[in-house]
Amino acid sequence: MSEKDQNSSYDGWDNDKILVPGARCCATCRRAGASMRRGRIDGFLYRPADVAHWEEAQAQVKAALGRLSNFSPVDPGALRIFDSIESAQMFDSIFNAVRSFWLWCRW
Repeated sequence: MSEKDQNSSYDGWDNDKILVPGARCCATCRRAGASMRRGRIDGFLYRPADVAHWEEAQAQVKAALGRLSNFSPVDPGALRIFDSIESAQMFDSIFNAVRSFWLWCRW
């Protein structure tokens, strides 16, 4: 397979990963942590219909998963979430603050 030109990485480079169907993985790749059992979800991706309402979409996902798995959607330790939209907004805020300071210093 040819190398992929990838300019960012959330949890590792794509060229270092493989995609394995869930049933095959459960049958052959048993992990000691039992997170690979049939019927368990280790992780998934979703995209809000409207990026401007990403916080509402995240709350809806937490509420739905909380109902299905019997946890409180407001419990910060119930889910591990990597939110690229929130991270991008934080980066933009820092970048804009540094840029504003730099422009202020030039005067």
